[in-house]
Amino acid sequence: MNNLINNTYKPGFRPLSANATDISAKAEVFLWQFLQKNKIGGYTFNRQMPIGKYTIDFFCYDLLLGIILEDNPSATDTLENKEKKNYLTELGLHILYFQSREILHQLPKVIATLEKFVSKYEIAHHTNLLVR
Repeated sequence: MNNLINNTYKPGFRPLSANATDISAKAEVFLWQFLQKNKIGGYTFNRQMPIGKYTIDFFCYDLLLGIILEDNPSATDTLENKEKKNYLTELGLHILYFQSREILHQLPKVIATLEKFVSKYEIAHHTNLLVR
């Protein structure tokens, strides 16, 4: 086993993985700070919410909305992520995926997507923020 690890280790990969982790952490904190200050549609989000065997980066109970941040654009296509999304949607949850780089470099686009979701949700469920 030790030989397998030593033979497959590539020193150049460590900085790449550390950079991805750093970007992911920054994006999560950045979005969290925004959601806390600017409650989208007046809704409250929780961070790192465990649901079943999965953890959702951000979750809003009132909207049944989970937000998942990804580092890799192709990560949402993996079998594990498809199983995760299927499990969560079977529970009646709505899931939105965003790339970490989107959060850091295109936050207005992300916020517009979230606001559009909230608007559609409220119309579909006949909710009105003035009543809340």
